[in-house]
Amino acid sequence: MMQSSFSYERYVEPRRTPEGFVLTAFNTTSLVWTNFILAVIFFTFWSVFSLPIFGVGLLMFWFSPSLNSLLPLLFPLIGIIGIVWTVRRMKRIERLNISAEAISPIYPLLLGESCTVQFRCQRQDSSTAHPGNIAAKWLCYEWVEYRMGKDVETATHTLWETNLPGASISPGTAHVEYDAPIYVLAQALPSIETAHNQVRWELQVTVDTPGTLPKISKFRFKVVPEISR
Repeated sequence: MMQSSFSYERYVEPRRTPEGFVLTAFNTTSLVWTNFILAVIFFTFWSVFSLPIFGVGLLMFWFSPSLNSLLPLLFPLIGIIGIVWTVRRMKRIERLNISAEAISPIYPLLLGESCTVQFRCQRQDSSTAHPGNIAAKWLCYEWVEYRMGKDVETATHTLWETNLPGASISPGTAHVEYDAPIYVLAQALPSIETAHNQVRWELQVTVDTPGTLPKISKFRFKVVPEISR
């Protein structure tokens, strides 16, 4: 199944520490800017249409005071409620720190090899009294860039993927940790990094806690044949 993709994501080597090889999430999804843009669009639309309606409502109530004439005056409240809701949602999104990292005991990975990768991130707001959960996916996909006339198109094609065991987050947890058991099929393709074609291996960890939108942290792994390490 082909999916459109518009970014060329260059691979970055992890740093080596006494704990292991530390990979930083190269793309942690955040809907803050999306919500902000939608809020601006909504506010513009609301201003253009609600202010005239509000003015008409005032004239109607001035010349003919009645319950029906008050209805147009309530329309601006819809926009105010929408803006307040959007601001609150943006604050909730930021309660989970976007920084995340994964620590692998071995690197790069060999075809047919398995290991346990430790994922961890720091939450900015751990005051919630409700538990959360963690879901993870380990996958391999191909990224391709090609030309269609004068346009440059990119697409991804999933080669293999598996869902990893999930985990729960206890109420009040500030430091989130999760152990992801990953493995590489012996007959799979190794990583490929060229300007127009890539084979990528990724660990995707989704952290879902009450009061926030789910965030997906992606970690790029290099997989090589046994003779390459």
